[in-house]
Amino acid sequence: MLTDTSCQIAVNSEGGRPLTLVLRGDLTIYQADRLYESAMALLQHEADLVVSLREVVQLDTAVLQILLALQRELRSRGRNIRWEGLSAGLRELLELAGVNDTLVGQATAHSA
Repeated sequence: MLTDTSCQIAVNSEGGRPLTLVLRGDLTIYQADRLYESAMALLQHEADLVVSLREVVQLDTAVLQILLALQRELRSRGRNIRWEGLSAGLRELLELAGVNDTLVGQATAHSA
């Protein structure tokens, strides 16, 4: 688990549960390097992935780019990714970034 005072990036892989990337707090370009490292490590697993955004306060486009690249790479490897906890604010960001159809269409059933 990687943490600092304003954000948390954690990977949970507890018995029987799907591999989960849990993001919390303010995720900006300052955390992008750590998120990228976590994303690269996740690609080494042969499991589907859940990304939990329930406790994200702020997410900028640098972080969004990493998440979209992770999704694209997982899908190219035949693995599924599920997004959970998209707030109204995050949905608005996705719409403004033009990636609404890419993520929100899948995540609607899994929102907090």
